[in-house]
Amino acid sequence: MYVLVQVFDTRGLARGDIRLNLDFGPPARWSLLEDSPGGVWAGISSLRDGEMEVTGSQVTIKGQPRGKLIQPVLLLPEKPEFSIYGGGVGTVVASSDPALVNGDVYWSRELSPIRQAMRRVLDKWIPQAYISSDDPAFQDLTGWNTRILFDNKWEPENKQPPWPDDQRPKKDPTFTCCNMVVGALAQKLGRELGKKVGYYLGAGVLQLRLADSDRKGSWVWSSSGRVPQVGDFYAAKSFQHVGTIGEIRDGCWMAYDGGQGGYHKENPKDSKDSIKKLWRGPLIPSALEGWVDIDIYFK
Repeated sequence: MYVLVQVFDTRGLARGDIRLNLDFGPPARWSLLEDSPGGVWAGISSLRDGEMEVTGSQVTIKGQPRGKLIQPVLLLPEKPEFSIYGGGVGTVVASSDPALVNGDVYWSRELSPIRQAMRRVLDKWIPQAYISSDDPAFQDLTGWNTRILFDNKWEPENKQPPWPDDQRPKKDPTFTCCNMVVGALAQKLGRELGKKVGYYLGAGVLQLRLADSDRKGSWVWSSSGRVPQVGDFYAAKSFQHVGTIGEIRDGCWMAYDGGQGGYHKENPKDSKDSIKKLWRGPLIPSALEGWVDIDIYFK
């Protein structure tokens, strides 16, 4: 997990920003991605990576101030992967620079390279707020369009020319493309990263937890206490639906969801599926069944 940390001294003066990668493992470790131009991290520790202790929601980063043994140097009272708002406070508890000891830090989550790649995929393939299955962009992403939905799922009995009797698909008027969108986005992300996508996620299964068979540890149950992040693929709890978390802002989240249409029995001619960007309100992990952590899946 990438975090930007703003460091202040005991007088409350800003001393610089650092960027850290926090890997909760196991084992739990941290590494320095970037120090401030003034070298504020160099004033705290001579190490560029090291151990972390995680106790409940508290994170302790261990470093080595000059001339001292390895010891806690930075304390974050809230574990970043538990934070719905994506930011919090902390304290410098030891430092080579005495002016920083007991100084405050303010941290905020940043997008990892994998999540930055996912943002590029989303911006390219779902550029607008609404894409109908009549739109070529829908077929470009999923391989499906309204005609294919009618012929293969909604009304295969009416296909012209007709299906051979032994090849006609089973009628399924409840079918939508929500899972197809997830599978397609996973494949696009895999190509962007040069990574192979496993069978279950790549196929866009509704039982999204099966993606853990592709990459062990990538599925996160909502009961874990963790919070999903931008780019993760989620599964709803109260009904069969999967989608993508496209944005998180001020504790609220936007879903990039397929399956936002379907077959209309009363007016079949009006039937179509769609992809929508939808603000879903406050991000409450317990409202989901769980999600696929793309940092772990595509690591």
